[in-house]
Parts: sequence; C-alpha cells; structure tokens
Amino acid sequence: MPTTPANTCRGCQLTTPAARARMPSWMDLEKIPVAMGDMNDAKGLKASAEIIHGQIDAAVAKGTASTDIVLGGFSQGGAMALYAGYTYTKTLAGVVSFSGWPPLLTADELAFIGAVKAGANAKTPAFVAHGTHDEVVLPSCGERAEACLKEAGVTDVTFSTFAMAHSTHPAQMTALKSWLEEKLRLG
Repeated sequence: MPTTPANTCRGCQLTTPAARARMPSWMDLEKIPVAMGDMNDAKGLKASAEIIHGQIDAAVAKGTASTDIVLGGFSQGGAMALYAGYTYTKTLAGVVSFSGWPPLLTADELAFIGAVKAGANAKTPAFVAHGTHDEVVLPSCGERAEACLKEAGVTDVTFSTFAMAHSTHPAQMTALKSWLEEKLRLG
C-alpha cells in the first residue's frame, strides 16, 4: 500500500506549518499541533483517498479479497486510514489509526459520520491508538476519532492510549498484533 513518497501518493506538496516547505504529505495541514476545529484540506483528503481506494482496487483485482485487507497508518496516514477505509465501497477487514484524526471541522465530521453509516464498512472494526503526550496531533483527536466511529454505528472500536509522544511504542505494537490476530482469526 502507498506511503507518502512522491511516486506513490499526492507526493511533495506545500505543507503550511512546515515553513511553507515542500514535504511528503497526504494533505495540507493548517497548523501543528493538529487539533479538532482546524481547517480540513478537503480537496487533498479526497484526492488521497481516491489514490488509496485505487491501490485497494488493484489488490482486489489481483485476487486479494477486500475482506482480507486492513488499512492503517500513522499521523496523516492514520487520518487517511480512517477516511479512506470508512469511505471505501467494499467491506474491509479492519482500519487502524495511530495518532490520527477524523475530519476536523464539525460539518466535515457530520458528512463523514453519514458516509460511514451508509457505507460498506459500517461494521468494519477499528483499532485507534494515541499517545497521551502527543504534541503534534493532540490526544483529543484520537478520542474524537473513537467517538465519531461510535456515533456512525461502528460497534467494534478498540481505543487505546499509551504514555508516549507522537511516535509508536512496543506496547502499542503488541496490542495491535493481538487485535489483528483476533480480527483476522490468525491466532
């Protein structure tokens, strides 16, 4: 699946908080830290979701069942996993978001909740994790991701916090491993 290098996604684009520098990015950010109520780059979010949907479609065309695919990411990738995963037209096995966020503005969030309720992944389980000391994507963003999914009717949401900043942690990976084994029946 894609990451943010120029050859696999939207590529190097203007990213506002990075001193107007170009850097690998799924979408533009209004500021850092990312907080609920910030402006969304709706155009970038939707364009990147189309790329991810195309990558999933390509995997399905090669014989992988969509129900065997877990979409996940960290930070912007976590936000993209939530948005692209829950707006994808075929059922997925799961969605994982580390230090991600749902759409940041209330109007966009309501549209996302409506899309999840009406979509193919309303019953798709989610694993949402966030650092309690995250100063890049505020912890309230992870909490709101969990709440949005539950408001949309996703009943299988695992939300975990870890005493860490904007990073991953071995305990987080252990929790994800257990979740994947359970959801994919690997254990």
